[in-house]
Amino acid sequence: MKIPKPSAAAVESLPPSLRHVVPRVSNAAMRARRHELRMTLAELSGLTGLTESMLSRIETGGRRPSIEVQMKIARGLGVPVHELFPRPGA
Repeated sequence: MKIPKPSAAAVESLPPSLRHVVPRVSNAAMRARRHELRMTLAELSGLTGLTESMLSRIETGGRRPSIEVQMKIARGLGVPVHELFPRPGA
C-alpha cells in the first residue's frame, strides 16, 4: 500500500498548535547520507530539481525545508524520509 505524501498545504492546514509535530530533516543526517553515497550537491540537485544553493542552505541549517522539499531530498538520497529526521536524544 502506497502512502500519499503530505503536501505543504496539508501541513499549513493544520491548526498552529499542531504544526510543530511535523518533523524537519536533520541537516547532519542529510549531509551524512549524501557523503555516504559519494554524491555532490550538483548530483543531488539533478535528482531532486532543487538548486544547489537551496540544498547547501538546508545542509548548513540556514533554511528549513517544507515537507514537500524533505520528500524530494529523501527520494533523491534513496531513503524513506523518516531516516533523515533527528533521532530522539541525538
